[in-house]
Amino acid sequence: MSISNQERQQFLEQFIHEWPVERLESLSLEEYTSVDDQNTFAYWIEFGVGRYLGSIKGGDASKFGIYKRKSEPKGIREFIDSDDVYSWKRKYGSSAEQAFSNIKSKILLVIQAAKHAELEKIELLDFEQVLKWKLAFIYQDHNAPLVLPIYKLKKFNVLLDERPLTHSTAYTKLLQSRGNKTPLEYGMELWRKADELEGKISSEQFDNGDDYLDSAPIAPLNQILFGPPGTGKTYSTIESAVAIAEPEFNWSSRTELKDKYNQLVKEKRIRFVTFHQSYGYEDFVEGLSALSDEENPDVIRYFVKKGIFREICEDAQASRYTINNEINKSGQVWKLSIESAQKNSTKDYCLANGIGAIGWGNTGDLTGGEENSYHQSLGKNAKNSLYYFSQQMQVGDLVLCIDSKTSVGAVGVVTGDYQYVESAVPTRSDFRHQRNITWLATDISVEFKELNGNTSFNLSTCYPLSRLSVADVLEHLNSYGVALKQTQLQQQTQNYVLIIDEINRGNISKIFGELITLIEPSKRSGHNQTEALQVTLQCSQMPFSVPDNLYLIGTMNTADRSLALMDTALRRRFDFKELMPQPSKIAGHPLINGIDLSRILTTINERISVLYDREHTLGHGFFFPAFEAAKDEDQDRAFELLISAFKNKIIPLLQEYFFDDWQKIRLVLGDNQKVNQDLAFVITKSVELDKLFGYDTDFDLDTSTSYQLQSEGNCWRQPAAYIAIYEPQNAGTL
Repeated sequence: MSISNQERQQFLEQFIHEWPVERLESLSLEEYTSVDDQNTFAYWIEFGVGRYLGSIKGGDASKFGIYKRKSEPKGIREFIDSDDVYSWKRKYGSSAEQAFSNIKSKILLVIQAAKHAELEKIELLDFEQVLKWKLAFIYQDHNAPLVLPIYKLKKFNVLLDERPLTHSTAYTKLLQSRGNKTPLEYGMELWRKADELEGKISSEQFDNGDDYLDSAPIAPLNQILFGPPGTGKTYSTIESAVAIAEPEFNWSSRTELKDKYNQLVKEKRIRFVTFHQSYGYEDFVEGLSALSDEENPDVIRYFVKKGIFREICEDAQASRYTINNEINKSGQVWKLSIESAQKNSTKDYCLANGIGAIGWGNTGDLTGGEENSYHQSLGKNAKNSLYYFSQQMQVGDLVLCIDSKTSVGAVGVVTGDYQYVESAVPTRSDFRHQRNITWLATDISVEFKELNGNTSFNLSTCYPLSRLSVADVLEHLNSYGVALKQTQLQQQTQNYVLIIDEINRGNISKIFGELITLIEPSKRSGHNQTEALQVTLQCSQMPFSVPDNLYLIGTMNTADRSLALMDTALRRRFDFKELMPQPSKIAGHPLINGIDLSRILTTINERISVLYDREHTLGHGFFFPAFEAAKDEDQDRAFELLISAFKNKIIPLLQEYFFDDWQKIRLVLGDNQKVNQDLAFVITKSVELDKLFGYDTDFDLDTSTSYQLQSEGNCWRQPAAYIAIYEPQNAGTL
């Protein structure tokens, strides 16, 4: 993902707006540094908006002079002092409070010196090098810049031949060639040039304008976890999804991880779906759905129902913005014409007083859905407009008030339910149907025809713009330089994750349809994605693209279908990560009545690999409940769970693998090697065919072998039966 120069400039303004000098003068230690708090000054300047204003990554938190710890100090460093909560550089003071007071005063000195173009004073100040120069860059006069967004001397040493160099002399020399470029734009170019000279990026990357600050993706955009059953594929998706959605979240227990996962699911940043044979495009992307009209049960209305993939794509696109909290990111977008498209007094009144209003007031109150004779006499467009405005429009939906048949003059969000106001609006006595609308942008004129499928707005006063999503509107307005109130580009785009369980069980062509190409990383929409693709959806006729902050994680059971049989289009677009059985996961803890679970798993899988293949081995997950009980020193429960695993999961699965070939199942379980057959799970019995069928048969043999699974009791509750799986020669007797 790359960031444009315009967006960097917006981030700079956002940083200064959030952290003005007046706020820094009263800055507290808790506001300066904390743990897992994205609202601190230290977080903002390194990871938040500040990450787009020149990198200071590297090293540890001591580069801020003082920092709050998550745990006890790690080792002893001569220049660091600590108390129960904070660690700080000793040179700043003998206590956390004294150190922070000193650090804050130096921050303010740097900012004042930057504002007065006193670079020498900043150079001589004994303070953190990269931090003080980044502060100087941010708070300088950007109309007469003296500092560039490069803060490490080693970059200057690559760009300039002179030695020794100081920051102030390097800035002075480099700025002589700035031309008309902004300090941010010029600084980005210099950093890329330094990286190219150091051989860190290729010429092709440099020419394509890859951003020097944007690190490699934390995970593949599309990945599939595959392996035999029980290897923890679905289990692992929780960890992978949380790590992608919240890269800076650390957990110390599975419970913490699961709580975070549940929170992200509740926020709809992680979603889960299972593919199956009957799952299709209509479920995944969008399809038509029918709904009977509440007012006229005989009338069927059809509407486009969004699938989980379209929903999460739209949410991920909208997350690029800090959206006014009154807007529903997944809400509907409406066209509204107030009296007419042209400027008029009724429209002016509505925009000034935070309402939306339409006419046909003689219908009376439509809350109850009853129609009087006047209402019944209206034409189809008028009836539909009234229905949409009074019954379908929802709080949180976005409203586009038009100023021509192709352009929008105001944008608002619905903040109130429908109401019938008898007094109407002062300029029109029939404009009694009203809703409270917070107008977020007025006095604009933005062309919407291309975004609306190259279609003009129709004559209806109010109707849903089904081709548009909230994210589409925000992106489009931003491209015209229109920012809605309390809505701005995010300092850091949030990641979204869609987990697709059993991805190989679905018909990929049927489910993804034409969108399979759009999930490729190079075809995703986002910052400066020059090869991004967009398609028009079949039902809604709405433009659609897949954003580059949406990650897809699939799981695949190789026992269901081999990787070699996967849909070729899917295989080309996903990274594959194999998860195989790990006996070590169930080793190293007390045995269950002398039974070594890891040796059972290893032995069984070696036999399956020979008799079938490695893709049909058993995962450690089958034994995990028993293993966990053993760790809790509950031997009785652990043994019961082991018995249950064999009877209800392992042996039925072996029956499926080997198509009820009991001889092979006996080989897998080692029953054929057990001297004492009372310890065998599957026993054999010779059948005399003559006694069973008589003598007049065509059988070539006199006897046959039948197989029988041991009944309740017998071997099942004998630890020796399980030990004999991996040590048949040492198995005890009953």
